[in-house]
Amino acid sequence: MLALQKGFYGEVLTTLYFTIMQPIGLLVWIYQAQFKKEK
Repeated sequence: MLALQKGFYGEVLTTLYFTIMQPIGLLVWIYQAQFKKEK
C-alpha cells in the first residue's frame, strides 16, 4: 500500500513538474527570441 502511494505521488509530482516547467520554458524561449531580435 505504501509503495503504491509513493508511486502515485511520484506520478503526480512528475505531471506537476512538466505542467509547470513547460510554460516557463516557453516564456524563457520567447524572452530570449525577443532579446536576440533587439540586438
